[in-house]
Amino acid sequence: MNYLQELTPTFVSIKDEKFILNSSSHDYLKCIIQKAQPVRKLFRNGKLDCYSMDAKRSHSGKTYCVFCDQNYICQRKIRLSMIMINCTEPIPIILDINQPSFPGFQELVEKIGEDELNDTPVNLSIVYDDNDKRCIEFST
Repeated sequence: MNYLQELTPTFVSIKDEKFILNSSSHDYLKCIIQKAQPVRKLFRNGKLDCYSMDAKRSHSGKTYCVFCDQNYICQRKIRLSMIMINCTEPIPIILDINQPSFPGFQELVEKIGEDELNDTPVNLSIVYDDNDKRCIEFST
């Protein structure tokens, strides 16, 4: 047994009204949010062309997003690094949420406080907003 084996987080995707992890679907996720960070992604022809892990500078470090001619077509996201706890063993996961989910996440942070975020179990489910856009609902 390797006691020092590194765990790598699983990226979560969304298909219809389900969260997909390793080809397994879930109606909801129960997690503890460890970290939230703004990111930007620029896709061209279905491929990731540029990204920024702080929403300020490109991954190459040569371009500041604020001065980039393409920043208006970038997808702004919030990357949530979490520990999924509605399973037999806790699993590290990553979910990038889109703009329709930003207000719900902001409400969660205001409700429980930024300092308590990484100690509070949170349920994530997929709902539709008033504009019929799919978004993540956060509840404690």
